[in-house]
Amino acid sequence: MNYPTTAPIPRQSFALLAVLATLSFTPARAQTAPAPKPDAAGDAVTLTPFTVSAEKDVGFVAASSLAGGRIATALKDTPVAYSVVTAEFLEAFNLTDVAEATQWSVNSTVVDADGTNRAFGTSVGNGGLRTRGVSTGLPTRNFFPYITTADSYNLDRVDYGRGPNAVLYGAGGVGGTVNSVTKQADPSKNFQSARVQVGSYNRYRFTADVNAALNPQFAVRSNVVWDQADTWRDNEWKDRYGAHLAATYKPTARLSFRAEAEYGKSRELRGTTSLRDRLSAWDGKTTFSAIPTTLPTNAELAAAGIVRSGPRFVRNDTFGSSVLNFENRYVTKGAAQNSTLSLTNQINGVPIRTSGFTINNQAMIDDDFGVPADRYARAISGSPFFRLPKRESTTVWTNKLPSFTELGKDLALVANYKFGDNLFLELAGDINQGDANGQAGLARRGGQDIYIDIDSTLPGGGANPYFKHAFMEFMEYQNLR
Repeated sequence: MNYPTTAPIPRQSFALLAVLATLSFTPARAQTAPAPKPDAAGDAVTLTPFTVSAEKDVGFVAASSLAGGRIATALKDTPVAYSVVTAEFLEAFNLTDVAEATQWSVNSTVVDADGTNRAFGTSVGNGGLRTRGVSTGLPTRNFFPYITTADSYNLDRVDYGRGPNAVLYGAGGVGGTVNSVTKQADPSKNFQSARVQVGSYNRYRFTADVNAALNPQFAVRSNVVWDQADTWRDNEWKDRYGAHLAATYKPTARLSFRAEAEYGKSRELRGTTSLRDRLSAWDGKTTFSAIPTTLPTNAELAAAGIVRSGPRFVRNDTFGSSVLNFENRYVTKGAAQNSTLSLTNQINGVPIRTSGFTINNQAMIDDDFGVPADRYARAISGSPFFRLPKRESTTVWTNKLPSFTELGKDLALVANYKFGDNLFLELAGDINQGDANGQAGLARRGGQDIYIDIDSTLPGGGANPYFKHAFMEFMEYQNLR
């Protein structure tokens, strides 16, 4: 049993903020441009056709893509409906991951269902993207499958292909494709930037980007992120941190090598979108100290707004190490009509007469019958601990244990050689690993159902410390991916 409280636990990290306080709230950049070094033949160093340069993007407008067979092509010459969210756009609109950026693209959206996808061990970045109403499938990073939710801290852009032609280009997809392009090391210049964000609900985010051109042939670039926030709902929180390191080596104008590695972890405690009614039929008076010797009739159960429980093996910290069986005890229920008047439930003592009407298992805040307290008037009078739920109310725990964690690792190596003006060779490989751990029990196995405890004693005879408290139950089950 979990007896929820609405008191959120503050999660500020003042130690880190003290360090970050010396940084500007706007990016600070410094550049030095070493003179380019031509090769023995005097050829200028140019990009390969396998590389999209974000430097050609102007503001929110991108110039080229790799959509057409992974060859850099001007967007105007790419025969597919294609949209690009540039780094400037991501920064200006504070879009911190690919899922958020999707909603700013054409005919694309994120389906987060009831807000509990992540509690199943499924990141919304992988399972909730839709283009033209169809799932995009697995997103890609630099055209390699990427199975963890991508943060924007190390992205130059996010590309979206959509429509029937999208099946022919990039990774392919019936409705569309999503590909993110990472920030790469640049041997032509040095630059540094840092950004600190502070927002509502204890939101703190820090990102840094440092590019070091060690010589005209070799450069390294590092990006880091630390992000922490509560949400507008009680006790929910999320945090994320990660680091990305990229290196570029160009021994000659024709030969280049690139390598990049990323490590990131995110954690969330996420509740359900709505709480479900399992108490509105209770008359506010019927309670039990033990299983009665004379069992109530069906009509008496309906009038009292209770039902008999089946096998219920319950573990709670206050019970010690024991697992208690509440079988044959009685629990509250939501009000519902029955075609037999004597078996129908009541709302404020009035039997429900509308055929088929039920609020049992329905959202607790969606209807109020004119006066918000009417639906729960008897529950309020019978329980000094019950409070009307709000949009912010959740049943998630008040400690810092997450309902979802995701650990992502990525390593990519690329070699590119230019044989001539019309012949190029690229050899690339990528290893991506994403480990997701979700607590499915919170979302689907009873975490939404709200009862009032009407047993004054526990099985075995001990006093019930939560008598007349609101509570929910869920079956603990972890989904590892």
